[in-house]
Amino acid sequence: MDALLDTERIQQVSRNALILNDTSDWRNWFQYKKELAEHKDIWELVNPDGLTKLDQQHPEPDRPDLDTYAKAEHEPDLAPEERIMYREDLKQWEKEYARYQTIRKAYRAFSLEILGTVHKKHIHLIASDSDPRVRLQILRDRFSPSEWDRQEQLRVRYDALKRRPKAANLDSWFDAWIEVCIQGLEARMPIFLEDNPHRDFLTAIMPLDEAWSNIQFTELITWKNKGTGDLQPITSLINSYRQLYHMKRPQASSLGTYAASLEVAEPNKKSESKSKEDRQGRELCWCGGSHKLEDCFYLVPDHPRKWESWKPRPRQLELLKKARKADTTQGKEIRRLLD
Repeated sequence: MDALLDTERIQQVSRNALILNDTSDWRNWFQYKKELAEHKDIWELVNPDGLTKLDQQHPEPDRPDLDTYAKAEHEPDLAPEERIMYREDLKQWEKEYARYQTIRKAYRAFSLEILGTVHKKHIHLIASDSDPRVRLQILRDRFSPSEWDRQEQLRVRYDALKRRPKAANLDSWFDAWIEVCIQGLEARMPIFLEDNPHRDFLTAIMPLDEAWSNIQFTELITWKNKGTGDLQPITSLINSYRQLYHMKRPQASSLGTYAASLEVAEPNKKSESKSKEDRQGRELCWCGGSHKLEDCFYLVPDHPRKWESWKPRPRQLELLKKARKADTTQGKEIRRLLD
């Protein structure tokens, strides 16, 4: 027991490991533990629903005894034929014993893996028993949600995902959509069947990319009217927009490199503009707004955060129009972006 609680060994567990703390962690945590045990070829020994025990499935193999070979006390005492048989049996035993040691080592390491990935406030639940199967049984009883609870959690998360994301980086939002949809399909929840998640995802994307969303809605309507053919998996639909999203980001990201090297204000107001930027901690865009170039809706017409009701302002349009005509580095860059 003391060895299992050895602090140094517990710290060997990956710092990036998923920590089991509440019911929302159980599914991913348990799935990882199951695949790890299968990889180590010990799942049948630790499966919380299983009955196979370590000593029954993998008993310690008996080393060949010289007494069984003409009751000899030493190997040289064996006849040539018996010596050959003894050595063959010894080699076989060495293989079986190595396998036996490997299994037991993996078994003990898996028990430590469980201990090291449970939140410290729950360690007391499993500290009294080092058997990994018993530990999984205890943790399952404590953290595995009922089917009703699981579906309710998915429903709440799904409702939150259907709202427009606030973050500029949508990758975590895409990942959450895929995770929830996969789990919802596994649970056979009606809101995740047929084209329901497709329509909800496209509706959520609409404020970010109306054109793309409308195209996908048209294809969805065509599929429903035909009544034949396979529906594109929701994961494929989400990842297709993810790819489009990343194709657009390099353009916006490249604008940021110009913000530090190009003039932002008129030459005779350069020092005043820089002073204002230092005070506010913001950049003055070429359109006159206090935001970064890559966040400008005028310079990035298809900006993912532009809302549907947004309208350009005459003053900003006039500023950009003058700057665009000028034979300056700034003017050339604006023409490159907008032409």
